[in-house]
Amino acid sequence: MNLLSFYNLILLTIIRIIGLGLSIEFLINLRKKRFIAPVAGWSCWVIAGLLPIIADNLTIGVISEILLLLNAILSAEGLMLIFMGVLSYFRFVPGKIMFLVTLFYLIFPLAAYGLFGETLALSSAVAMIFVSYVVISLMIIFKRKEINRTIGGGAKWVYLALISVICYLILSFILMFSVEDFSYGLYYSTNIPAIISNYTVGILLTILIIVLFIHLERGIAYRDKDQLKDKYSHNIGNILQIIISAASIIEMRGTLDESEKPNIYLIQEKCNEAGELIKEIRDL
Repeated sequence: MNLLSFYNLILLTIIRIIGLGLSIEFLINLRKKRFIAPVAGWSCWVIAGLLPIIADNLTIGVISEILLLLNAILSAEGLMLIFMGVLSYFRFVPGKIMFLVTLFYLIFPLAAYGLFGETLALSSAVAMIFVSYVVISLMIIFKRKEINRTIGGGAKWVYLALISVICYLILSFILMFSVEDFSYGLYYSTNIPAIISNYTVGILLTILIIVLFIHLERGIAYRDKDQLKDKYSHNIGNILQIIISAASIIEMRGTLDESEKPNIYLIQEKCNEAGELIKEIRDL
């Protein structure tokens, strides 16, 4: 393996481990099912990053071929699972669909390997990666209104990720047809500019995905907080209004003893104070 590819792969895997840790933390702390897919996706990506290093230290060619194929398969699996995790913020993703897509991403390249050999199998796995990126790009474009509504100012990170995806796709096609010793991951390439450009865009895209998850979760938290704040302040305000109205009606009837009037005034005073607190809550 080219030494530069090795170091870039290590760096990329470390960043993926950070993404995995973040997803696990969200899953444990928030206990939401939508984090299961990202945890599985980041896990696939971490394992995918380690497989070429293991394959490079093996002397059995067939096993090395299979590990490199699994590297591409798990990269495609990880990308699709992370995409489903992002999609779950905007619409419900049925578990059966997630399972079937994951199964297809695994079985199809392995079947191609058994029937047609390594080259076609690896090409099919790489094609699924490209298809996944295209689907993600289209989802961002068609869901831009929901994205803006969900995360507000954080939407700029989504569009940066979209730009990075497009650049990555264009760069991949350029490298595919211009680099003589091109192969998935450029693990054994001697073209230094190609290796640097490929991994730079890949690392940048991975960082943007992590930032995107943080902003999505923060956007959801702010949205939920605002909804709860409006709901409870409105309901409490209605209750206070009823109490104030009841106290005013009792006062107007003139049937109260002089000893009871201070209690009515106290109720009205405290209701007014509570109303001021509600205004402060709404302004938070």
